[in-house]
Amino acid sequence: MRSDHSKYYFKLIEKFKSSGLTVKEFCLQNSLNNKTYYYWKKKYETRAGERGFLPVVVDKPLSAKLNAITIQYADGTHLLFESNVDSSVLKQLLPVFAK
Repeated sequence: MRSDHSKYYFKLIEKFKSSGLTVKEFCLQNSLNNKTYYYWKKKYETRAGERGFLPVVVDKPLSAKLNAITIQYADGTHLLFESNVDSSVLKQLLPVFAK
């Protein structure tokens, strides 16, 4: 069960998403420190990832070139790379590969 703090800040993050405001404007209107917002946003995104995303599985070594790949982020953004995707590009977009 989530703490009351989590529930409060997760609701604020959801409120921000539909506000149409910049982070700075939203934080000012809600008496929220920018650093606090980003801290809870990261926790919110991590929680969202735990509920519906699968682990990344790579069938080819990172040094191999891939023909095409689609990356979908938690916010619904899709990145489609067609033809000869270099693994160095993936390393920049997906921190899990940076090891």
